[in-house]
Amino acid sequence: MELKKSPHILEERRKVARLCWTIRALKRSTSSPQELVTKLNVALAEAGSASQYVKLNFPDGAPVASFRFTIDNSKLRHPEYGSGTEGGSIEPQRLSG
Repeated sequence: MELKKSPHILEERRKVARLCWTIRALKRSTSSPQELVTKLNVALAEAGSASQYVKLNFPDGAPVASFRFTIDNSKLRHPEYGSGTEGGSIEPQRLSG
């Protein structure tokens, strides 16, 4: 028996994929650190609820552009457990420098 995925889950996966493409493009761009943070905040806001599935990691003492991101696949597979706040943002003061 094959289970069908709900349209909601498929839409969330599309949003996560779009957010990942945007983040990868921002990593390749040569923006200033403040501009990069601003663009990341805009991308996270546009992704809405899908931003809860993507985790951004900023190493201490490293340039802002050297951040990494991962997708929380366990939350994505079971979205009823992963429902959290809509959208996300980054505190610019934490990343500057």
